[in-house]
Amino acid sequence: MRLDAFRGLVRSLAGDVPEEYFEGVLEVEVSPRTMPHPTRADIYTLGERLRTIGKVIDARKGRIVRVFKDLHQIVFEYWDADGQSRKEELDNTELYQLQQRYAAERTGVEADEST
Repeated sequence: MRLDAFRGLVRSLAGDVPEEYFEGVLEVEVSPRTMPHPTRADIYTLGERLRTIGKVIDARKGRIVRVFKDLHQIVFEYWDADGQSRKEELDNTELYQLQQRYAAERTGVEADEST
């Protein structure tokens, strides 16, 4: 969705909200910047998936080449520090667990121990 279309949608939806719900609200603003959730990053967003994969590749001092995703896994190819081509596959559970650990490091909020 384009930003201008989304702004229009938000204006339209805000017009349907009863005024008492806006008590104390100064402004409803749509920002062109994406903002991560303050305490939980969502692994199902493209940005968070790429951030997680990037941490894996950075830890190996590599450079990303290609990313593939299907319903159950994500596959990424990269060159390692020695210039060798590498390929890794992570299923959704593994990716989620990595992401939770990295997000906890980034935000200082404990990762979900049940995973």
